Amino acid sequence: MDGGSLADVLKCCKTIPEHLLAVVCRQVLKGLLYLHQERHVIHRDLKPSNLLVNHKGEVKITDFGVSAVLTSTAGQRDTFIGTYKYMSPERVSGDTHSYDSDVWSLGLVLLECALGYFPYVPAEGNEGWQKFL
Repeated sequence: MDGGSLADVLKCCKTIPEHLLAVVCRQVLKGLLYLHQERHVIHRDLKPSNLLVNHKGEVKITDFGVSAVLTSTAGQRDTFIGTYKYMSPERVSGDTHSYDSDVWSLGLVLLECALGYFPYVPAEGNEGWQKFL
């Protein structure tokens, strides 16, 4: 992908206009739909540096180093791994998490891209999440 990562785009442009974020969102959601429904994989580390873009505006999910196959019928995992500030509340608190956790992370990525900064300062432990929620 010749455009680098979404993190690289943010370093250059600071923010991404909403109409372009809608395109990014749609493409990442299509990728997550494939991962979740066809491959039964949860990414667990969705963040700007793990979303690659090219000059055509195509977006691809990368870095599956901490992803996991969900083999249970409930579709849930309980391991604590990934980038803390993009984790869903259930992941931070150590509860069982599912595909929804990837969608939460995508929401934070999109918000960061729209604002030009991360929407809150994550605290260590659950206290930061309690303030955020």
